[in-house]
Amino acid sequence: MRTPLALLLLALVAVPAVAAELPPVPGRVVFSTLTVAEAQKLDGRRARFVVVLDSEAADRGGSVVYDCRSRDDTLRSVWLVAGQDVAAEMTVDAVLRLRYVPAGHGFAGFWEYRLTEARRVR
Repeated sequence: MRTPLALLLLALVAVPAVAAELPPVPGRVVFSTLTVAEAQKLDGRRARFVVVLDSEAADRGGSVVYDCRSRDDTLRSVWLVAGQDVAAEMTVDAVLRLRYVPAGHGFAGFWEYRLTEARRVR
């Protein structure tokens, strides 16, 4: 009986690694206009995103984080690998991570789109 449980646990641990190994998305994606449906298709995938920075830099555990312009109420941010030059508008190579924050404490629920492992592309 231990073998099926061990296989299930192994499969669950392996899922994030498989998602990161998906082929990169061709072309460039405009981050500010990405819809939920489009973002869900790109979740966990590496792509080139055009971002427009909308905040000052914040240090978050080795990443330099900026809020990004958004056409709606979606919270969008880019988590750059430290030590890079930035521009107000730039293209980055990054992995998109989605998170839904449920309603609570008087706040409506909202989506967060986070570009992780981001590196500027020139």
